[in-house]
Amino acid sequence: MKRLKNGARTEGEELLTRVLDECLEEDLSFVPHEREIAGKHRFSPGFEEQMEAMMTEAEQKMQEKELKKHFHFQWGQLAACVAVFCVCGAQRRQRERGYHGNDDSRKCRRCRRECRT
Repeated sequence: MKRLKNGARTEGEELLTRVLDECLEEDLSFVPHEREIAGKHRFSPGFEEQMEAMMTEAEQKMQEKELKKHFHFQWGQLAACVAVFCVCGAQRRQRERGYHGNDDSRKCRRCRRECRT
């Protein structure tokens, strides 16, 4: 069926939608309510234990998956950490050796005079 240029449904589409809805309602009317089904059927204790174990295992897997989603390894984060450690280490080495940067009040141990850099 073709749609109209403005996106509106054609008469055939509307008829098909209405008939499909009526068929679905009719089919669902034959399905008993959940209470009726639960009252007529009881699962064996062994089956219930197996299902409980399966549900527990599935919940654990979902929790692990959620943790992995939030705490997964990323190379970019590792590279940023390494860069920070390298910069901090280089600055500490410079201070220990006497390259004190922009502090003009102290003399540089390297050149034994006022450091202007």
